[in-house]
Amino acid sequence: CILCGNCVDGCPQDAIRFSFSAGK
Repeated sequence: CILCGNCVDGCPQDAIRFSFSAGK
């Protein structure tokens, strides 16, 4: 997850959207 602030490889897209939405 490159878009995620802190997450492991292969994290669900939901987590990516959540982190991206949070502005992290």
